[in-house]
Amino acid sequence: MKKAVHFLPPFLWFAMIFILLTVPGSSLPEDDIFGKIYFDKWVHTGLFAMQLHLLYVPLKKMYPPQSPIFFKVALYVFLYGIAMEFVQKYLVINRSFDVGDIIVDGLGAFIGYYIFTRWRKRHMKVI
Repeated sequence: MKKAVHFLPPFLWFAMIFILLTVPGSSLPEDDIFGKIYFDKWVHTGLFAMQLHLLYVPLKKMYPPQSPIFFKVALYVFLYGIAMEFVQKYLVINRSFDVGDIIVDGLGAFIGYYIFTRWRKRHMKVI
């Protein structure tokens, strides 16, 4: 039970991503300035990079640094991003499938993975 508590923050973040990506399109602002700076893409990147960070915090206590679990988690988070695009296309009113969102979801997941592996290499004790 104690280990399960450590997964509460990534679970809540996972739920927040689901909620944000299933808000009906008619509820989203249509300010042109956000479109010019690709604000939506930056948000997707940040959401998925943070998801990786929140998952890695408890996982690094359970698995050795060289474990392939860290890459697998990044891949699963990316697959979640792909699945959410299909949810938006088929189940959410006024939302659509966007390949660009899939790309930045994957970019966010693998930025999170890259940052974690760089941090891990710097902070591992040399035996």
